[in-house]
Amino acid sequence: MSFCAHCGRGVAEGAGFCPVCGKDPSGARRTPAGSSGSAGMSIGLKVVLAVIGGFVLIAFIGILAALLIPNFLDALQMAKQKRTLADFRDVGIALNAYALDNGQFPDVTTIAALSAALEPDYLEAMPRTDGWERPFVYRCGSGPWGSEGCQGFRLVSAGRDGVFEFDDPWSYEAGLIERGAYDEDLVMATEGPLREPAPR
Repeated sequence: MSFCAHCGRGVAEGAGFCPVCGKDPSGARRTPAGSSGSAGMSIGLKVVLAVIGGFVLIAFIGILAALLIPNFLDALQMAKQKRTLADFRDVGIALNAYALDNGQFPDVTTIAALSAALEPDYLEAMPRTDGWERPFVYRCGSGPWGSEGCQGFRLVSAGRDGVFEFDDPWSYEAGLIERGAYDEDLVMATEGPLREPAPR
């Protein structure tokens, strides 16, 4: 007779378990039947859950990107458009001040020459490009009034696409641009903003 290592009760020789406590009398831990299979299943289950979790995360990031990226790109274009309009207003104020002092607007055909005429007396640093980093186009002349000298001007940005709708800046008519129409030309004229986005 031997004794159970767990409870100390007598156990018949060669018995696989103690009749009192039900454990292996030698003190060795028994692996319950089917435990290796359940351990294997738990590892496999963890792998499956990790893969599913990865797919869910990727899908979530994709949905988030689909929602946020277009809004971000739209906000970026809107900021460029607004910057262009703000620069237009600064140049327009400087041009009107110049005209008050000189009796006409600067009689030049390039942005570099316009900058030279306005800086530094009327504008400390004249913006030369729009929000998309493309040069403005400036034209001055009698315009529709038929008066002599440079009595009117047009300052034009080609917008996001960089393509001018008219070769002649005097061809633009006053009007508002639809929201989000970033390819549309923006125009500052003698009388103020000739074409600008509709208020938001």
